[in-house]
Amino acid sequence: MGSEVAILELMHGLDQAVREIGDMETKLEVYDQLLSGVRSTMAHLGSQYSATLVENRNLQALLREVDELVTKLDLDPRVEHTLLRTRLSETSSIKDWTLAATKLQEASDFELSPGVSILQAVTERKEYFSSLSFKFGRRLQEHLTGLFVQQAEQLKEDGSGRGLGLPVLPSHTVIHQTLLPYSALLCWMRQSEPQPFNEVMEMYVRSFRRVYEAEIRQFMADVKASLGAPVDLKRSKFLPKMTSNADLLRGSLGGSLLSLSPARDKGAFSQSVVDISASPTAAGTDSSKPRFDQLFSSVLEQLQPVCVAEQKFLTSFFHFQKPEVVTVSVVCPHIQWCTSSCTQREEEEEEEGERGEEEDDTDFPFRQRQSPQVMHDSHSVGGGLQGLLSQLFQTLLPEIEGLILFGEKLDSFNSLYLLTAISHRLVISTESGAMMSELDETLKKALVCVRRLFDAFTASRKKAIEEMKVPKGGKCGVLSCVVMFGEFSERAESIIMGGDRRSELDKAYGHLIDSVFATIERVAKEHTKTPVDVVRFENYHQLMDILSRMKISCLERRKEEAKKKYRTHKKQYVDKSLGRPMEKLSQFFEGVEGLLAGGTKADEVGFRLDYSKTELKKCIKEYPGKEVKKGLEKLFRRVEREVSEEVLEVVWGDMQGCFMQQVARFNQLIQQCYSGAGIALEFNEGDVAEYFRSIAEQR
Repeated sequence: MGSEVAILELMHGLDQAVREIGDMETKLEVYDQLLSGVRSTMAHLGSQYSATLVENRNLQALLREVDELVTKLDLDPRVEHTLLRTRLSETSSIKDWTLAATKLQEASDFELSPGVSILQAVTERKEYFSSLSFKFGRRLQEHLTGLFVQQAEQLKEDGSGRGLGLPVLPSHTVIHQTLLPYSALLCWMRQSEPQPFNEVMEMYVRSFRRVYEAEIRQFMADVKASLGAPVDLKRSKFLPKMTSNADLLRGSLGGSLLSLSPARDKGAFSQSVVDISASPTAAGTDSSKPRFDQLFSSVLEQLQPVCVAEQKFLTSFFHFQKPEVVTVSVVCPHIQWCTSSCTQREEEEEEEGERGEEEDDTDFPFRQRQSPQVMHDSHSVGGGLQGLLSQLFQTLLPEIEGLILFGEKLDSFNSLYLLTAISHRLVISTESGAMMSELDETLKKALVCVRRLFDAFTASRKKAIEEMKVPKGGKCGVLSCVVMFGEFSERAESIIMGGDRRSELDKAYGHLIDSVFATIERVAKEHTKTPVDVVRFENYHQLMDILSRMKISCLERRKEEAKKKYRTHKKQYVDKSLGRPMEKLSQFFEGVEGLLAGGTKADEVGFRLDYSKTELKKCIKEYPGKEVKKGLEKLFRRVEREVSEEVLEVVWGDMQGCFMQQVARFNQLIQQCYSGAGIALEFNEGDVAEYFRSIAEQR
């Protein structure tokens, strides 16, 4: 800037810089235009790339979904062939059917993603699976229905060939073993085809209910025949002809019999029915026939394993919820069967149960898809397992009640035995906490019938006691109502032995003992030839003896009452009968006692005119020993006419004691008031004792 030249050069440089800047701006504008196209292109490429990634993911997901649909909904053609064309009569193919049904079930139960189920191909496939399941379900239903009918007919044919022997209830173990291989298929049917499943259950009930009805009726007919009852051949489908009662007692009813009576809880019977029934203890029955209580116990022992086996089979076969334990015992968990066939049946059932448990773990793949509660409640026929059993054994209750009524007709005391035995069994079953068997459920209902029979039995005994007629003849003696009560209590106590029905028996005792007391009082007043006190003390003595011997706790108060009445009326009779055998002496000494009581001194009594020594000697002379003995003999004859032989000695002993008390009192007053006068009775206490002894020996 120091010169003009420098200024021009500066200006020139500035102009040059402006031109350069303009060129740069021009280039920048060109570059900016180029870059703006690239930016929009890159933005477009970025959006296209994102869409491509999303499309790729969707295609991969769709591929997986389609692949899964094709894999899961694709069913091997062999499955359809197995389910629809393989012959169901080939039992060796059961596992193939089970496997095919499993694959069909898996395909049918495949969970689809939301929205996929509306696809036409999926809908058509599902309809195909449903159709295949329905067709196989119907095939399986028809096959099982025919199998049930065939097996039921086979049982009838096997039963019709049996001759009349000892009562034995056939086992269905072989039938159960034949049907159990189909259990896995029934599990599939229960879940997939509930309607055919219900029809299968109904058909099973219809088929085998008739079998059980015929078998149980025949069994009960055999039992009654062994006790001497005629068999109704019209109801008996298994009996070609009748044989003698001796044939009934031969064979398989021997062995150990476990009674239901609490008195026999210590162990099982070791004798056969034939041996026990032939013993003399079977009072009131033909010694050639079994006793009812033993045979009834045997009936329960044979019914129980049959009911339990059927319950186990139904639980496994139709897949009901399994109970923890089903008790098989009659009075304890360890039962001894009464026949060898029963023992074999138990072993077969244990093997069957073990196989069932193994199948539960391996052969039932469908079971995992249902909870136990659903398995128990859904698709049930007539109330589940219990309803099914009730329908199968619907003849069990009337037949057991018929046997109960039959036993009651044989001996009314059987109603008490049954009341005790059945109650004891039900108490044990309840306390065990296990599910009751169908037999126990039936016995629970039959207990109502037994209770009514026992109440009627007690009422008839009470009525017989109350309506007892007054005995005719000289002596009344022990009344038949007292004897009846004694027999009743002895037999009742031998049956119940502190059992579970103690309260009901005690109630019966109360009614009967009240009637006995009332009847004793009535007869005592109505009997014309026996003194009232004699009737009373003789019968109360007998009643007291019965109650003391039986030791019935609920009758302790009545025992004390009978003892009190016995002593009171015996004393009254002794006092009235003995009276004052030496009347003048008794009057004389009563006067002496009156003077002493009035304050007269003992040594002054003899100076009274009416009570002088002379008067005393006159009275004593009137009662020599011979006359006294004669009067006692007359008294004894009268007592002997009125009093029974059983208590005569006791009454005569009481009279001796009473008479000797009078003699002792006379002697005491003589010593007290006439001491030193040399006055004494013409007999002493030893003589009196000899009089009574000799009179008693002379009769």
